Amino acid sequence: MDPIEEHSCKKCDLLIGKIPIDAIVRILKEISLINKNNESWWDKNVNSRMTEFKDWIGDSTCPSKVAVRKYVAYKNYQSILDCGCGLCSEYFGYEQDGYRISYTGLDSCAGLVEKDVEKGINVKHGSIEEIPLGDNSIEVTFARHVLEHIFGYEKALTEMIRVANKEAIVVFFIQPINSVPVASDFFKYDAVEEIWHNQYQKSLIEYFIFSNPKVASVSWEDMPHTKESVLHIEIRQ
Repeated sequence: MDPIEEHSCKKCDLLIGKIPIDAIVRILKEISLINKNNESWWDKNVNSRMTEFKDWIGDSTCPSKVAVRKYVAYKNYQSILDCGCGLCSEYFGYEQDGYRISYTGLDSCAGLVEKDVEKGINVKHGSIEEIPLGDNSIEVTFARHVLEHIFGYEKALTEMIRVANKEAIVVFFIQPINSVPVASDFFKYDAVEEIWHNQYQKSLIEYFIFSNPKVASVSWEDMPHTKESVLHIEIRQ
């Protein structure tokens, strides 16, 4: 279970239309609704709530992780960037599957990166919104349960597409919805935990993605048993 579901706390629910995201973040920081140092939930809680964190993210046997690994193997991808890799369960998942792939992890939490590097895993410290890799440098970029926890998906998807040369894959644990008529994205902020829990509009995501000239196609796969959605963004060759 997500930690913010286990704590009684003050929440801020926002319906945001055409107001620029950067402007809203600046306003929220000024009124101290978002911490000014950009310190994440992970940075503040990685040591004191590690057991809870492990239970939340799950191990390599989680159905959506297994499904994506099978898909990656089917496509014969040879390199992957795991954005928001945490404890690198997917590194061990591919190893257990016997599938040889060049794995790079990326996480914004220095404490988690340190733990991963100590295990000999290739993990970089950085943000999914500013990936420290070159254009077209990885065949497939992957993010699971990440975009709901940041304020908007635009920067993250732009970076995932920039770095990928074949595909970007995103797993949402809060399924994007198709409202008719199209509504705004729904932003839910936990002011105590200082973490986002957002639900996005599928059509708005697709519209944004197709504005990128690198994108060839977009497809979705819903996982009814886990209520997750998998977004596939194929890169133009």
